[in-house]
Amino acid sequence: SSGEFIFNGGTTQNLYEATTYPIPNVQISAGGSNTTLVVSVLSAEVNTLVIDSSQTLDLNSNTLQISGSGAGASRPLINQGTIAGTGTSKVWFSPTTATEIESTTYPNLDISITNGITNTIGTGAGQTLTVTNNFTMINGNSGSGTVTADTYDVNLDVNGNFSMGDFRTFVASNS
Repeated sequence: SSGEFIFNGGTTQNLYEATTYPIPNVQISAGGSNTTLVVSVLSAEVNTLVIDSSQTLDLNSNTLQISGSGAGASRPLINQGTIAGTGTSKVWFSPTTATEIESTTYPNLDISITNGITNTIGTGAGQTLTVTNNFTMINGNSGSGTVTADTYDVNLDVNGNFSMGDFRTFVASNS
């Protein structure tokens, strides 16, 4: 499906369970003042998410699955604001084609590995991706896949566990 859901107005707003997932395109927009979007359901799924400057996504101990794919200006998460959450809050990327994963701070980060696809951490040189707790490469569709931090030589700061299962490859920065 298509369309865009814009949350703005300088208030706290809630993202509840939808009848059909994923919710196509979500933007947390300034609209004149700061807006917070709270994930108010155990697990929600969006195709793409844009968080404008000074805006907040509050995971509220829940999981937000981002199922879109893409790179550059078409990547599924563009964050200029804040992603907040607790020790159990999680952002889960589940792309079906090669995707750039936004370098930002995540409470927990899961990336689904899909057969033959390489997902790239970062969008440019000199960035840092921080995971406050755990970073997990999980099985998406069948087969093997890769996550690389080497393309842009991204600094990876994981303050909990880094885990990956069989048939998954992680390529660290070579610098």
